[in-house]
Amino acid sequence: MDLAVEESAPLAMGSFFDALLQARRDGHLLGQQAFSSGGCKLLELKASHRRLCESTDELRLAASSECRALDQSSLQLQNLYFERQHYEKEIATCRGWASAFSDEQIALVSEEEFAALEGKLAEEADPHQRMLNRLNHEVAFRGEHVKRLDAVKAQRDALAADVAQKRSTVAGLEAEIGKLLAAAQAVQQQYGIGGSGPAAGESLQQQADGDAPPPPPAPPVDVPMQEAGA
Repeated sequence: MDLAVEESAPLAMGSFFDALLQARRDGHLLGQQAFSSGGCKLLELKASHRRLCESTDELRLAASSECRALDQSSLQLQNLYFERQHYEKEIATCRGWASAFSDEQIALVSEEEFAALEGKLAEEADPHQRMLNRLNHEVAFRGEHVKRLDAVKAQRDALAADVAQKRSTVAGLEAEIGKLLAAAQAVQQQYGIGGSGPAAGESLQQQADGDAPPPPPAPPVDVPMQEAGA
């Protein structure tokens, strides 16, 4: 109700009663019974008006509360619509992604294998929860295989590094052997030991490689016998 009407209503009611009393004094009313009946009706009307105002205030408060609840529900509905659109876009993106592997290559383990590996998880009655259990098992299963693959790769890299180090060591040894052969050839040429030229170098090379035949035995040396007492 308008505030101006609520403030002017008591004044208008008082003016009406004053006019009613004045009419009674002037003799314009039919009698006391009619006057009393009219006053009672007016009092009932006033009480009804008060109850109506109170109920109107309660309805206004209830309507305000319902409006807030409606606004909150509308906001939640808009959020759900937005979330659904987001998930639909993500699903479309995932379905449109071109994978290098086929669905058979990246498929989950079969129901029978899952039941054999995880009996309790496979007995779930809810299909959604059972699928979640399968996905969790698949993540753990593939994670274990990834760890094994990483271990094998680390072992392969370690072996490759070891082989490379040994090759480097062998290459260094070959260089040192070449220097030793050159020094040996120079000594042979200087002192005339074992001949000279390419044949001597080849003999030394064969000895270094372990392919040369064993040298011939040395001839016996005759030592003269000294006379006794000499």
